[in-house]
Amino acid sequence: MDSFLLALGVILIVVGSVLFSALIFNIVTKVLKVRNSNYKTAIKISIIHPTLCIIAVCLLSVMLPEASGLFIVIFSCWAFHMLMQKYYKTGFKKNIAIFATYMILKVVLSLLIIFTVRTYIFQPFTIKDSAMEPSFKDGDYLLIKEFDTDYQRGDVIVFRYPNNPSEFFIKRVIGLPGETVEIKDSKIKIYNKENPNGFLFDESSYLANTVVTAGSISQELNSDEYYVLGDNRSASSDSRRWGVLKQKYIVGKFWLKPFSGNDWIFANKI
Repeated sequence: MDSFLLALGVILIVVGSVLFSALIFNIVTKVLKVRNSNYKTAIKISIIHPTLCIIAVCLLSVMLPEASGLFIVIFSCWAFHMLMQKYYKTGFKKNIAIFATYMILKVVLSLLIIFTVRTYIFQPFTIKDSAMEPSFKDGDYLLIKEFDTDYQRGDVIVFRYPNNPSEFFIKRVIGLPGETVEIKDSKIKIYNKENPNGFLFDESSYLANTVVTAGSISQELNSDEYYVLGDNRSASSDSRRWGVLKQKYIVGKFWLKPFSGNDWIFANKI
């Protein structure tokens, strides 16, 4: 299901990118008073022009690997000019003006969209230690959901290190707000309203039986506090060492680990 949603998302992004480019192009041609300017033709050009540029890049990388980016820029301008001549019968100078205006506006709006997505929706994150092995390895590239603040036990989250907010950590949620977490004899027991006598937290889905959770701890959590541990318990700096994690430090929840072998790994598989 996740793979299907990812494929659907990629298709929607591609289609949306074409429609977005066509909208900008159509606005530019209308503002610069191009005759017969229309959205249907703008869509055609928004599909054909980048396709020609991609083909040119592929051919140049094989036939002329030493060619500079200047060749691509020249080809891109020439291809755009030919398409404008074909569909709108406009001259070279006007086509260059349209192309420059279109590209500048597209870049500015694209950067604005990317900034919004990275700030409020998804954010990339690269792991730089071994504290979450074997689920996550040093150098793994992840995507983090920032809009999903429903953190549940077992979720993997990225947060700012409370003792130095300029650093980012990745850990797994063990204890939730209002609970009491007890670690004893390598076992984790959770006390909450639903289980006043406590229950043993089963981590067998992501930890090997040989993993030891060192420590003898009993920690009560306030309404805005979480207890977090790394999967690599012997090499993790986590709540056992520096205490509870307040919600204000949480950046987001792990969603996707792309480029992992031949597959893309989603949160429900970690």
